[in-house]
Amino acid sequence: MENLVPEQRQYSLEEILSITFNIIKKHWLKFLLIGVIVYLPLLILANFLDKSYLLNIIPKVILDQPLSGSSAFAGMGGFGAFGTFREMITSLIPMYYFAIGLLFFGFLVNFCFAEIVQKCAHGEEPTLKEALMASIKKYPVGLLTYIIAGISLFFLTFALIVPGIIFGVFWTFFMIVIILRNRWGIDALRYSFHVVRGRWWRVLGFTLVFALMAGLISMVPSQVGQLFLKNPYLFSLFSLLSYIIQSFTMIASTVFFLNLESTSKFLVRKQIEGEISNFPEI
Repeated sequence: MENLVPEQRQYSLEEILSITFNIIKKHWLKFLLIGVIVYLPLLILANFLDKSYLLNIIPKVILDQPLSGSSAFAGMGGFGAFGTFREMITSLIPMYYFAIGLLFFGFLVNFCFAEIVQKCAHGEEPTLKEALMASIKKYPVGLLTYIIAGISLFFLTFALIVPGIIFGVFWTFFMIVIILRNRWGIDALRYSFHVVRGRWWRVLGFTLVFALMAGLISMVPSQVGQLFLKNPYLFSLFSLLSYIIQSFTMIASTVFFLNLESTSKFLVRKQIEGEISNFPEI
């Protein structure tokens, strides 16, 4: 793969998306396998964990409530297929466990995706093994930084809401910084801040577009999965595909990050010397 000299200019949204689609087209199988490797064990475990604990929390009178035509859940997606509230909750509990698993391990997918995108930017051929090994190596500091950022944003949002939104955008790229720039904790948050600094609205707008596009596409397998709510395995399969598609926002975000970083006015030059990369012409 040929690596070209950076142009040191900001890419447009169209250029970012074009590069992203080209990367997905060339390496879609790697991205798919990464999603399966990380997400599938979590889904399998979620389906085998005990459901009785959560069911015991909910009063029996509510669990035995029939999902009749007057029920708020009747007719919503595939929920109308269940006879009682208990049946519906039992079917959805695995997704609750899966969501908890994502909090602790889901960012490994983001790490792997970012690693592959940077390899492409440097004109190198990315390998699945290298991406996974690099991500696993950074897991401890990734989890710690994730917790630090989460707690910080919680208190910022709880206090006045607006500060939480502002810093949430400034810290958009902290997970990418961990895997690609070998920084963690406050240092990773600070690095992301300087990458975004002066371009807050640009980052907010582009990020919303990435999330909206992935969300709309992922709705297809998600809605199909609603038809199989009574079959936990098929439902989990379509949910898996939906989550992998949503993770594709990290590909666009990494392309965006690399371009913002290379054009930042607030990063010390020798901090990023040798790290800046670019993509072949569109």
